[in-house]
Amino acid sequence: MDTELFKKRMGAAFIDLVTIGAVCILLHIPWKILPFPSIVFNVISFFTFIFFGAIVLLKDSPYRIEGFGVCLEHQTPGKKTMGILVTQLDGISPIDHFASVKRNMTLAIPYYWAALLVFLQSMPIPFFKWFIISSFAIVGMLAVVGITAFEIFQIYKDPEGRRWGDKRADTKVIAL
Repeated sequence: MDTELFKKRMGAAFIDLVTIGAVCILLHIPWKILPFPSIVFNVISFFTFIFFGAIVLLKDSPYRIEGFGVCLEHQTPGKKTMGILVTQLDGISPIDHFASVKRNMTLAIPYYWAALLVFLQSMPIPFFKWFIISSFAIVGMLAVVGITAFEIFQIYKDPEGRRWGDKRADTKVIAL
């Protein structure tokens, strides 16, 4: 694995995932401050996590965004910043929406797990609700850390630098 490409991939993933996560969390602040019943906040939270999970799934889809003197063509902001691109195995063709979903399933797990936790928050039995949510939160956190570590290990150890998601979607990341 090319260590320079590895560093660029880690930088791009950090930029993209922190940006998406920060926007998701920032959108929760107004709803938490306003005096809504908890069920309203839970419904809004649930759909916010579902929406941002979909953004993570589709983030490598073919699209073109122009503005502020920047053109993102088939690239996320992190990939544009780091000078890398996700392609089909041929190294030329852009990936499609389906390949993006297959490639990013593991990265979207935290959002869908959080949506599940918000859904469980609506359970009417207080003790079991606390126990179940705490258990699911711990299991989810451990699963996300384990999957993320495995994906990083795969990128580093694979001769082509392909992670699990790349292998499932038949994609690879190239430096521009």
